[in-house]
Amino acid sequence: SVISCCCTGPWGGSQKMDRVEVTRLGDWGSKSPPVAPHHDGDAEVIVPMQDSSQEAQDTGSRRFRVRLEKTAERRKVGIVLDRTDSKILQVREVHAGLIADYNKDAPEGRQILPGSYITMVNEHSGVGQAMADKLRQEPEVLELSVAPREELAVKLERLDGERFGLEVVYAEDSRGLVVKRVSGGAALRYNEAVRNDALRIRPGDQIEAVNGVSGDAGELMAMLASDGALGITLARPAL
Repeated sequence: SVISCCCTGPWGGSQKMDRVEVTRLGDWGSKSPPVAPHHDGDAEVIVPMQDSSQEAQDTGSRRFRVRLEKTAERRKVGIVLDRTDSKILQVREVHAGLIADYNKDAPEGRQILPGSYITMVNEHSGVGQAMADKLRQEPEVLELSVAPREELAVKLERLDGERFGLEVVYAEDSRGLVVKRVSGGAALRYNEAVRNDALRIRPGDQIEAVNGVSGDAGELMAMLASDGALGITLARPAL
């Protein structure tokens, strides 16, 4: 079952409590994907072959595709994945292994770095667990669609008695909070005031820092429950 909780704090002179709706992903039932970081360990692994990114270059997209093939001699992938967002995979860490070797020869902008997003694995997309399974189970060749990390800084200032208006999801060991919905308040007012859609807060954005504080999800939630304006650093897959 899903456990939803509300984290609250004093919001303005009226002492009205803002409501930040939170879903702890670690408590999802069997129909939803687990969210603990995924270490490749001794799972089936892959060797990078050639970056198939000409289409991305032609369209101006920063996303790219990489073809990976395992061999008997090269076995370890060397990445840790964050699956807080159930729809995509985010690379949390890159260790010694095939991805690190691939990065040595990959051009700038086509490397798989911490913070990068894996949006598709062998035409499987939209379900992070299915993509993580493919990384472990695919017998020979993998084709990955990768999106570099894009950062957006926003400042939310409340009117008297106003909510911040962000609903987020997170896992116990998450380093960020994923925006589930912009539900109103200062966040919605910010979005309505911004003309450029690329600068709006979107569902799926990951809150990485609040007022300069980063770390684990608990610290970020505490900052969201604090008084005053919020300076928020968001991360998202680049288009």
